[in-house]
Amino acid sequence: MSPETEAMWKTLSKLALEGQQLHIAERCFAALGDVSTVRFLHQTNQIADKVSHEMGGDGTEFFQVRAHVAMLDKNFKLAEMHYMEQNSIDEAIEMYQELHMWDDCIAVAEAK
Repeated sequence: MSPETEAMWKTLSKLALEGQQLHIAERCFAALGDVSTVRFLHQTNQIADKVSHEMGGDGTEFFQVRAHVAMLDKNFKLAEMHYMEQNSIDEAIEMYQELHMWDDCIAVAEAK
C-alpha cells in the first residue's frame, strides 16, 4: 500500500468514527491491517446492530456503543461516564482492568 493510500484510509477511518459510521470505520481499519481495532469495532457493531433491531434507530446512541467509541478515542473518562450514567459500574471496572489502569479501577470500585 502506498503512503498516499494509507493516509487516505486513515483519514476516512477518522471521519467515519467522528460521523458514527462504525461499519465504514471497521472496513477502513481492516484495509489498514489494524486487526485489534477491527475486532473491537466488530464487537461494537454487533452491539449496535442488536440494539437497533430491538429498539429501532441505528444503535450508535446506546451507552455501550458510545463508551466503546470513547475508548477508541482513548477518552476513558468519557467511557466511564457513559457506563456510570447507566449504573454499569462493573463494565467500567472491567474496562480499567483490561487497560491495567488500576488506580482508576480502584476509584470506580470505591465509588460503588
